[in-house]
Amino acid sequence: MKKILLTVASVVALSSSAFAADLYKGGLKDAPVYEAPATWTGFYVGAHGGYGFGDLDGQVFYKAPTGAISSDIAGKEKTDIDGGFGGGQIGYNKQIDRLVIGIEADISGIDISGDNAFTAKYGDATWKKNFDVTVDYFGTVRGRVGYAFGSVLPYLTGGFAWGHAELDNNVFYKSAPAASGWVSGKGDADATLTGWTAGAGVEALVGSNWSVKAEYLYVDLGEEDFGIKGDVLNAQGQRTAAFDTDHYKGDVTFHTVRLGLNYKLGGTVYEPLK
Repeated sequence: MKKILLTVASVVALSSSAFAADLYKGGLKDAPVYEAPATWTGFYVGAHGGYGFGDLDGQVFYKAPTGAISSDIAGKEKTDIDGGFGGGQIGYNKQIDRLVIGIEADISGIDISGDNAFTAKYGDATWKKNFDVTVDYFGTVRGRVGYAFGSVLPYLTGGFAWGHAELDNNVFYKSAPAASGWVSGKGDADATLTGWTAGAGVEALVGSNWSVKAEYLYVDLGEEDFGIKGDVLNAQGQRTAAFDTDHYKGDVTFHTVRLGLNYKLGGTVYEPLK
């Protein structure tokens, strides 16, 4: 038994000596290299672009000469809108183990627009109306919560949204079926709207400071009463009177899909080896 133990000990000692000699000959340059873990902590800035689609969903009302808004004259009206947008963002992330929490603010210049034409009757009078709706810019301030898989970060996001919408109205009016012609008019309204947004995305590191992301957001800018004011025009297009009879009450909602590029400020996205 003693001979066996002595033999095993000798083999272990010789193997250890050989390994140490090989390590010494190879030097530190041949030692295994371990990649440092990615960290998402820090401030970042970036740019984005994408596509939005949604609608202004509501009702059109006529204001009587007494000043009171009368009953609905057109039924439920939905004006579909869509278009592209682009803008920038700034944010901050804090990574705790694999959990990443942060906040991001962005603003986008856009042209999400559409139109809706319909005919409405009120008593003996008939209106032919065309509404052009445009959301020309919007922004959000959102929280983000994600779970990091190294250099990939899927996340949920939501918070405050705001935007600006314009509504142009072209109207043709006939007082009675037997009237000889139509009286035309043009009017417009605009409003700054506020609401909420929610969505999800995934972000991936593509360099020491750079990351790319794909993101979906649903934006609800709330209900607005667009009180349209304009001019009644004669056959030569000259103003003959003012009108503020049309009101379009509705919700402005849309979906967005976007791609973004972020640059992390104040150091690389890799922690130093310890």
